[in-house]
Amino acid sequence: MKKNKINVCCIIITYNPDIKYLNKVIKSIEMNTSNYIIVDNASQNMKLIKSLVTDDKFISLDKNVGIAAAQNIGIKHAIEKKVDYIWLSDQDTIYQTTYLESINTCIENLTVKKVNYAVVGPAFVEVNRGTIQPFLKFEFFTKKFIPSKGENIVSQLIASGMVIPVDVFEIVGFKNEDLFIDLVDFEWCWRATSKGYYIIGCGNTFIEHTLGDEMIPLFGKQISVRSPFRHYFIIRNTIYLSLRYRDIPLPIKIEMFSKTLIWMFVYPYLAKKDKIKHLRATTKGFVHGLIGRLGPI
Repeated sequence: MKKNKINVCCIIITYNPDIKYLNKVIKSIEMNTSNYIIVDNASQNMKLIKSLVTDDKFISLDKNVGIAAAQNIGIKHAIEKKVDYIWLSDQDTIYQTTYLESINTCIENLTVKKVNYAVVGPAFVEVNRGTIQPFLKFEFFTKKFIPSKGENIVSQLIASGMVIPVDVFEIVGFKNEDLFIDLVDFEWCWRATSKGYYIIGCGNTFIEHTLGDEMIPLFGKQISVRSPFRHYFIIRNTIYLSLRYRDIPLPIKIEMFSKTLIWMFVYPYLAKKDKIKHLRATTKGFVHGLIGRLGPI
């Protein structure tokens, strides 16, 4: 394990993970810091997860409270341990041995430049696609761009790999538990931006991260297809935020809403099985987004 300058605790959220892959995730984190904790969302294989770590590094929940609530539990636990930074991770992300070293370099540069940042996060390689995914920035509409070395100002980051100064939570608040899962990370970034913070993508390091259950080709692109359960939350939360959220520009809201109308039917079309089940999930998500019904299904 490399010695790092930042006092950080990594929060790993698990829900029915692949145990062998989770063990790889943990090992990659341990190469960066020994200070981490797993918050498990009532996994069916919870005992196997617990067997990978010591008792002081494991919090088990009685039910699936969603990723936002689980993150908040882990964040508050870490804050009680008097850390300066929170590092968030999913159960399917592999980190480089120099991950925190690279993030720390970005943080030091931001400090010298006196940049008021809320979070620093990595670029990522999507495992199923095998390609570096672009960063996103709101201009008139959403602009995608290839990560460059150093610090990139972006509009949003995925949760996995986020490194957040603890004092930021006092201003921005914790993760929005009403969203349950999907867009939780993006909404927090948008909220932080509205408070005057910058969202920083660090182009000096990459993580290996998996999106979706499978990739389906469509018009020369690989499209991530998830379960009906996840499609419900993707559609619901995007519709809800595009209609009711104050902290993103109107053109972005229009873009989000119109694209979601399309994905509402594309996801069921692409699904290899249970197409009706997918359609019911996306339709239900759309209706619930319209009427503002949040929380778990």
